[in-house]
Amino acid sequence: VAGLDPLSPDPKAPGPFKRGFGAGVAGVKASLAGAGALAAHGVAAAAPAPIAAPAAEVEQAALAQVEHQNQIAAAQSQGIEQVDWTSPSSIADHFKYLLGNAAPSLLTMAAGGVAGRGLGALAGRAVPGSAAALTRAGTYAGAITPDVALEAGGIYPEALKTGVENPGARAAAGGAAAAALDFVPLLAAERYLKAAGKG
Repeated sequence: VAGLDPLSPDPKAPGPFKRGFGAGVAGVKASLAGAGALAAHGVAAAAPAPIAAPAAEVEQAALAQVEHQNQIAAAQSQGIEQVDWTSPSSIADHFKYLLGNAAPSLLTMAAGGVAGRGLGALAGRAVPGSAAALTRAGTYAGAITPDVALEAGGIYPEALKTGVENPGARAAAGGAAAAALDFVPLLAAERYLKAAGKG
């Protein structure tokens, strides 16, 4: 079409934040599918044959979903090699992409924290004098649980591809360790701030 530059950016293309968010959503879906595959693997390994066979089928379906969502995420990915470090706008766009990419997983953990807080508060009603402690524990447990699932679900399909021994156990242990690295600093900071406030 006359008057149009074929090399100019598509005005209808999503912006960096939206593209990052889309890739992040696909990544979360892939990790949750991986967690489902890991859970199905555990059931297939421990259950009797009538249950193990359907569980194995569920695992394969979940792994196929992992691949599908990873393809969606890859199509919207923006690597650091694409950043023009001499251009402030390019750097800003990459920062927007990273924010959008991180948002889905953070929102998933936040939703878990809210749900855990509610369950902790309900449990606190049944245990007089422990409402605050149970509410706090529920909040952390609710946030940590999806974090472990996301981390382990991301590790398990890759462990299968590399052919490591005991991929399920490695994924579960790796997910727990990665989640600990996410939350231990936060817990330490909370304790420090509380101690500083009392001082």
